[in-house]
Amino acid sequence: MNRVITLFLFSIIIFLLGYNFTFNTNKTISKFISLARYEEGTKFYKVLSSESNMHWAKICGALIMIFALILFIGTIILLINKYCK
Repeated sequence: MNRVITLFLFSIIIFLLGYNFTFNTNKTISKFISLARYEEGTKFYKVLSSESNMHWAKICGALIMIFALILFIGTIILLINKYCK
C-alpha cells in the first residue's frame, strides 16, 4: 500500500511541475534564473531566457504531464489489482 501512495503523490508532484513548465513558462524560468543567481548579460542567463528555450520548456512540460498521467494510470491499475481480487 505504501508503494501506491508514494506513486500517487509522485504523479501529482510531477504533474504540477509539468503544468508550471507548460502554462507558467516565464514565471518558472525566471524562478530558475533567480535561484541560480545568474546576472543579466551572462551566457547562462541568455540561454535560459532565450525565446527558443520557452518553446522547448512548453514541450517538455507537456511531456512531463503525459508521464504523470501514465504514473497515475499505473496507480489506478495497482489499486484495481489489489482490491478487486
